[in-house]
Amino acid sequence: AVDIKIVPKKFTDMDLEYWDSFGISFETLKLFNVYSVESLWIKKNPFPIKKNELCFAYYFQKSNHLKIYFPTRSKGKKWYSNTDNICDVQGYYQMDIKNTKPELLILTSSMKEVMLLWEYGIKSVAIHGEHAAYDKDFIRHVKKYCNTIKSLYDWDEAGYKASERLLVDFDIEPIDKPEYLNCKDVSDCFKENKENT
Repeated sequence: AVDIKIVPKKFTDMDLEYWDSFGISFETLKLFNVYSVESLWIKKNPFPIKKNELCFAYYFQKSNHLKIYFPTRSKGKKWYSNTDNICDVQGYYQMDIKNTKPELLILTSSMKEVMLLWEYGIKSVAIHGEHAAYDKDFIRHVKKYCNTIKSLYDWDEAGYKASERLLVDFDIEPIDKPEYLNCKDVSDCFKENKENT
């Protein structure tokens, strides 16, 4: 795995405003091991962060892996990580599935969606990237503890393909986008409709 190290810092008002715009609270950020990043090294080289630029790290305790997120950078430059889709399933450890046995589990596309759904009492997990495939043993494992599992990916081509794969491989049905919404994913819908929620 790529060597990634960070020096975290206290969340700034700007950091917290960013997450709050998606309905995600400071308590939830703490629970999901999300940090604001002061300094970053990738492969032992210092990695530049601009002054006042948003930069966050998702820390995975079991594996000691990190996923770095630059929300304002362009598509190919937003993410840097040494995570994998077996031991770093986003949201898995927080929901404590064996004890909580959630009635409903949502397979979604990112940590942001996992945290937003958590704010509404909905348990969900996400692997890293919609092109990634779930491990069949993991799906077998979660099916043992949950009555209903649905997918809720981005409403775009990559998201539709990922949902289709879950339907074909594991008989997990997608949640369709309501007609009246005009956004590409759950967190963007929340942000655009925040005044009405």
